Amino acid sequence: MRDIDRILDHVIIMNEHRLLLNSPINSITDRLAFINTADPALIDRAFVAQPIVGGSQIVIANDGSYDTEVNLESLFELATTRRDVIDSLFNSQKDNSHE
Repeated sequence: MRDIDRILDHVIIMNEHRLLLNSPINSITDRLAFINTADPALIDRAFVAQPIVGGSQIVIANDGSYDTEVNLESLFELATTRRDVIDSLFNSQKDNSHE
């Protein structure tokens, strides 16, 4: 199941009939980095951090210096708990195509 994120080229996340994220994988990895770390400084600046053996699995803003794969579990956690981050990074322009 974990390898499914390697064959995806687009992610749509919905929760309770609400569209939270609709974005290509490359756009997600351009904006977010998914890192396993024990570095307290990185953990402190993470949007979300989930404990793992030896540290935390975190999601931080990608300043262009990270080349990581998307972690779908962490991405879902971010989308459902930090909607503000998702909105600012991915939904800042309103889609008027439904009008």
